[in-house]
Amino acid sequence: MRNSIQVFSLLISIICSLILIAALRVFNDFLSASGIGIFLCGFIGNWIFIFLLTCTSLGEMILFGDYFQAQLFPEVSLCLGSAMFVCCLVHRLSATTW
Repeated sequence: MRNSIQVFSLLISIICSLILIAALRVFNDFLSASGIGIFLCGFIGNWIFIFLLTCTSLGEMILFGDYFQAQLFPEVSLCLGSAMFVCCLVHRLSATTW
């Protein structure tokens, strides 16, 4: 039962991160046109980081056991770098508004 809940949470966090990344790419022109859009892109980037870290942590817990924890390097650093890269695709300042 516990493993199925983790798999469901993993799928939900993957879907949410993909939806947010797609939304950033679709509304690229709107978000990069104004200062508030750049700020909003940074806010969305925070949520992308949270969902990517959740995906990574749950995937490792499913593969390696319930007591496995995400650590600062490489999991957190990789998720943070990925989220910053996605934000930089919209505007380079949006990665600094975190």
